[in-house]
Amino acid sequence: MAKKATKRNKKRQTKPQQRKTNWTLIGGVIGVGILLLAAALTLSLRGQDVITLTQRCEQNPEACISKGDENAPVQIIEILDFGCPHCRTFHEETDPLIESTYVDTGDVQFIVFPYALGPGTTPATHAGMCANEQDAYFSFADALFAQFDNDNYLTRDSFITAAETSEQEINIDSFAQCIDSGRYNDIIDENIRIARTQRINGTPNFLVNGTKLEGAQPFSAFQQRIESFLN
Repeated sequence: MAKKATKRNKKRQTKPQQRKTNWTLIGGVIGVGILLLAAALTLSLRGQDVITLTQRCEQNPEACISKGDENAPVQIIEILDFGCPHCRTFHEETDPLIESTYVDTGDVQFIVFPYALGPGTTPATHAGMCANEQDAYFSFADALFAQFDNDNYLTRDSFITAAETSEQEINIDSFAQCIDSGRYNDIIDENIRIARTQRINGTPNFLVNGTKLEGAQPFSAFQQRIESFLN
């Protein structure tokens, strides 16, 4: 009798059912996760001001350096790095032509947007802003780029040499005190952040009346763009 009961019990036992994957539930969880991530990104962007480089310069004149008529019909914003060889090429070959042809005639306002590709070149950008305290940024930049091939380029000594050899006179004591203070580093960091929001991550970069012109373009490329706005 015991054996028969055992057989009956075995017959009553059923195989455990395999669990089926609930793809609908998984898809719902993923969808909710994506919505939450999008909301977090939106809130993050709202927490930071997303402005153009032009607005940055207009709202914070101390953050930019300019030459030419501020009411000129064409505005060029330059984003450079002192360690960039193409930036050097632009300053030696193209910038003088833009200045003599368009800046000096009142057709173009040329604005430098202080920027650095990394910590290694930030001190040079800072030194340029220190030279700008004495209205000597552009002559300092020319003198600094002239040292591009030197072994001590982008060191404190090279900044002092550039200030000493600048065509426009610079008070060395005031300049040295400024470069040692680091007082423009926060402005440079904020400029870098704003440039990145505008998808600017390389140098040289230019905005001609807000339209991007990338790379060390020849004078003819700038001339064509400038003339299109003047006409």
